[in-house]
Amino acid sequence: MSGPGPELRADCARCAGLCCVAPAFTASADFAIDKKGGEACPHLGRDFRCDIHDRLRPSGFGGCATFDCFGAGQQVTQVTHPGRNWRTDPEAAPAMFASFAVMRPLHELRWHVREALTLVPQKTPLARELAEADRALRQHASASPGELAALDLDAVRRPVTAALRRELSPRHVPDRVVAVSGIPRTLTGKKLEAPVKRILRGEPPDKVASRDSLADPAALDAFVALAAERSAQEAPLRLG
Repeated sequence: MSGPGPELRADCARCAGLCCVAPAFTASADFAIDKKGGEACPHLGRDFRCDIHDRLRPSGFGGCATFDCFGAGQQVTQVTHPGRNWRTDPEAAPAMFASFAVMRPLHELRWHVREALTLVPQKTPLARELAEADRALRQHASASPGELAALDLDAVRRPVTAALRRELSPRHVPDRVVAVSGIPRTLTGKKLEAPVKRILRGEPPDKVASRDSLADPAALDAFVALAAERSAQEAPLRLG
């Protein structure tokens, strides 16, 4: 089976800039400013294109550079709310933003299922279950705005998670997925895997990694923050 198709890849030309409007973000290493949900980013042009797309990281918007809607933007704009536009039709805005909030994680799950189908041997129980999940996810993505609003994403994920745990290993199902602005790499491009694992285990960051040796020192901040959060919660962190 082929992997994720074009419907699961962002196509900004067919979207209404939903990722620049619907989500909220807070000034941090990933975003230069605070922005409320439903409020258009000041860098969003009248043509729904980003005015600083070619310089997002230098401008302090590394989070935008790494964000991927997995095609949810054009799905909401072209299929869920066809012919409507949050800018020219403000009454449609809340519903469009709500649909995007559901469609984005739904499309991300669709992407992973499609990718998994290219890796799993065909005609196996897991392949059949993933194919069935793929069909169900396509139907959910084509649902009406009301149906999307009522969709229980946890219930949608559950059969996929259960199949992976049963047929492969619990290690294939992460305890938590965390979005980061970038992966720490050395000046030569090597991923900083071992030091990041040590940081996540609670070792002092300055003892295991030299920021001067990193291509983007700020890329380490998200992992330092995650380690601090986990330490505060006193929860064990399972690493692969």
